[in-house]
Amino acid sequence: MVKFPVFRDLMASLWHHGKGISIKEIGEKRYMFTFYHVIDMERVLGSGPWLFEQNLLVLKELKPGDIPLRVPLNEAEFWVKVHNVPYDFMNLGVARRVGNFVGKFISFDESQFEERWNSYMRIRVCMDIWKALKRGMISTSC
Repeated sequence: MVKFPVFRDLMASLWHHGKGISIKEIGEKRYMFTFYHVIDMERVLGSGPWLFEQNLLVLKELKPGDIPLRVPLNEAEFWVKVHNVPYDFMNLGVARRVGNFVGKFISFDESQFEERWNSYMRIRVCMDIWKALKRGMISTSC
């Protein structure tokens, strides 16, 4: 059971870097985060996943016309670190293929490709959190 005042105060202190944030409880295990500047919202959404008391916070940007209590919360974005990638395979095509194997490819950390000594890629993916994790992709023709 989440103690809302503790949750609200902690998240507001973590995410209050710019113009501010408002957090309201809108239903059982549902909260509305209102960011007062789009940059603050993008920073929070892009730097997750976020946890509170070892529980994943599933964040979703509302679109015009969305009803907050009806927005499905079954997907979350994660950074996936793919190890033992030969340098010649560190490119957008391979990142997209691996990302789409794991979930839905969102983006990749381009700075990883600039450093020849890295043997891994960081890929941002959107995953259905109700499905089992996929492991052990093996490909002979990247």
